[in-house]
Amino acid sequence: VTTRQIMAVSALVIGSAKAVGSRSFHSSRLVRFDKIIRNGPPKALFSSETFRELPRAAQIRMLYDGDCPLCVREVDMLRKRSDERGGTIEFVDISSDTYEPKENKDIDFETAMEKIHGILPDGTVITDIDVFKAAYDAVGLGYIYGFTKIEPLRKLADFLYGIWARNRLAVTGRSDMKTILSEKKTCGPRESS
Repeated sequence: VTTRQIMAVSALVIGSAKAVGSRSFHSSRLVRFDKIIRNGPPKALFSSETFRELPRAAQIRMLYDGDCPLCVREVDMLRKRSDERGGTIEFVDISSDTYEPKENKDIDFETAMEKIHGILPDGTVITDIDVFKAAYDAVGLGYIYGFTKIEPLRKLADFLYGIWARNRLAVTGRSDMKTILSEKKTCGPRESS
C-alpha cells in the first residue's frame, strides 16, 4: 500500500463524512476506514484493471463495399471516430476475398452489394438509412440522422438512398453488378484455412 493510495482512500472517506454531515457519520464507517489503514485498500480498488479504460463493445457491424471509393471515404471517417471511442463499429469489407457470409447472418456478397447492411449486437440485421443512423450514432454523430425520426423525411431518405444504391456502381465508374458477380465467381472457391 502506497501513501498515495492511503491518501486517496482518506479523501474518499473524509469526503463521504462531509457529504452526510458529521452528526450522521456512523462509527461503522470509521471502522471500515481503520480496517483499510491496517490492512491496506482492497486489491481491486487500485488494480490496474480498475483504472484501465476498457474498449466499448461494438454497437454495430457495418458491411461495406471496399471497392467503392465513396464508401471507403465514409468508412475511413467513421473508422477514425470509432477507433477514438474504443471500436464502436466493426467494419467488414464484403469485397474482400476473406468475406464469409456465415459470419454475417448469411448475407451473401450479392445481397450485400444491393444495399448497405448492418448487424446489431443482438443479431438483428438492419439495412439502408438505419445502418447509417446506427453507425453515426455509434461515433457520436447521431444528430446528423436525427431528421429520420420524422416519418416523411425518413421515407424520403430511404428513397434517395435506394436511388444511390442502385446507381453507385455506375456513378463510381465500376462495372455493372452482373460483371462484378461473374468476376467474383471466376476467381474460384476460397481455400479454407
